[in-house]
Amino acid sequence: MRSHTRRAVRSLCVLSCLGLISYGLVGCGGSDSPTPSSSPSPSGSPRPTPTPTPAPARARVEIVWGARTRIEGLSSAISAEIKFSGAKQGGGDLVFKAERPKSGDAAAEYSGAPTATYTSDENAITGRPFPLTVTFYSEPNQGGSIVGTAQANATVKADGSIDSTIATYGRIRSVVVDRNQSFPMGQAGTLRYSGLDADGTTQIMVRPGTARISIVSGADKISLNGDLVTGIKPREASVVVNIDQATSVATSVYILSDVKVTPNVSDLTLSIEKAFNFSATVTGTGVSDTGVVWGVRDAPLGVTITPAGRLTVGRNEGDFFVTATSVFDPDPLKVAEVRVRILSAVRVEILDKPAAIVGIGDKIKLNARVTDGTDSLTDTTVTWQVVDKATGAPASGLGTVDANGEYSAPNTPGSYRVVATSRFDTRKSDFVDVDVRAGSVGVDVK
Repeated sequence: MRSHTRRAVRSLCVLSCLGLISYGLVGCGGSDSPTPSSSPSPSGSPRPTPTPTPAPARARVEIVWGARTRIEGLSSAISAEIKFSGAKQGGGDLVFKAERPKSGDAAAEYSGAPTATYTSDENAITGRPFPLTVTFYSEPNQGGSIVGTAQANATVKADGSIDSTIATYGRIRSVVVDRNQSFPMGQAGTLRYSGLDADGTTQIMVRPGTARISIVSGADKISLNGDLVTGIKPREASVVVNIDQATSVATSVYILSDVKVTPNVSDLTLSIEKAFNFSATVTGTGVSDTGVVWGVRDAPLGVTITPAGRLTVGRNEGDFFVTATSVFDPDPLKVAEVRVRILSAVRVEILDKPAAIVGIGDKIKLNARVTDGTDSLTDTTVTWQVVDKATGAPASGLGTVDANGEYSAPNTPGSYRVVATSRFDTRKSDFVDVDVRAGSVGVDVK
């Protein structure tokens, strides 16, 4: 690493520029999505050992100041501001200053190409990448004009050193726009991008106004003013950044709103083959379309929902979700979900069970009622069957029952089980134990 520093110093002398070298990050760079949370262990598997939280440390940055052969441009920098966005322990940005060392030569106060290390006053969160921005100024104490900035995703190690290399010299060979950048509606934010050298690992400082940002898609979603992006309308646009002869790939940016979707119910239980009309209100700043798109997730067979929100369920029981997505802002994080449970409310009841007494060889009429708590049940009939008490299976010699529920007793006294099963929902049934006695009883169950 020190040989790299010496090469950087020689390059600085030739190019009359200044360099910032930062050493040793762990886990350099960003990712396409926010840091994922740990998934729960499957049932029965050993619990994973928790990963200890890295101890905080004061961040250290080493700057190689290039020889000042000019009083303007990149080589004119006398001070810098180092900013790790969101990296301060306890929350907030970690910001500290860098002043170019003076030479002690009264005639040339800032001569030579000194190297100095700068340490933050406050602790940084370690072991995770954060956006790093180094802004260089033409005057001491971060005064005068900004002569350039450099950006990277950098991680502070346990010893305070950082992993990303940033330089104020070199030729930009490629441009990378940070992924998953978001901008609230009506607010402006700076687009983050990096100009990289030939090896694709060193971020080169970019002069103000050098980059050209263009909208590829979603011109009605954002507006541009230099490096500033202002959100106009949710949810996604794409941009490219051009620096010198290098151009980034089209990269999505996201426009955030305060849209909230509120369905007319928070949870719902339906019996089989029932329907329900969903509706939803959409609120938020600047909402111009209050419509929603209805859908279902993890639904059993037979479940449908119309564009108007009318849900119809079939005969399969189970839990699933109805989703409502805002037309104005289809952000997946703002999709409202309603848990729906399909649970059959069908009930079968054999009437007047205590009167189910009949003489041997005689007949008795059994009656059953099928309900589901509504007046819309389409089939209230049952099927009848005589079963063995012990096994629940049909058996001979126990008497017979016809389709209308008329039971014919056997010639042997005893208790015989008759089952009535709903035709509408064959999972629902009831039974009665008919008491068959010797002699003629002559009682009908109505």
